Amino acid sequence: MFPRCSHPASRSDIDHTIPFDHTVAADGRPQPGPTITSNLGALCRRHHRLKTHGRWCVTQPTSGVFEWTSPHGHTYRRDPTGTTCTDTAPDAPPPGIESNSRH
Repeated sequence: MFPRCSHPASRSDIDHTIPFDHTVAADGRPQPGPTITSNLGALCRRHHRLKTHGRWCVTQPTSGVFEWTSPHGHTYRRDPTGTTCTDTAPDAPPPGIESNSRH
């Protein structure tokens, strides 16, 4: 689900788009990141770490559609048809340049 990553989902981590909070049950709060299809996506280990450690941000407006923002503010949409740069800036790099995501 990362822009231009071709790592097979069968060998990827399943990631919560909105993080699962393990403390909510004890606190009596609703789960912000449920384990449901519309909150999950497959990420290779490298891109999972980029997201987890805050370098890239992702939202999932609908199941199977991921909107990514790079550390430099460039935006990309990943859906079943592939990756599209959604930046309005004319000098936006193509997806994968910032991430060095060659697999």
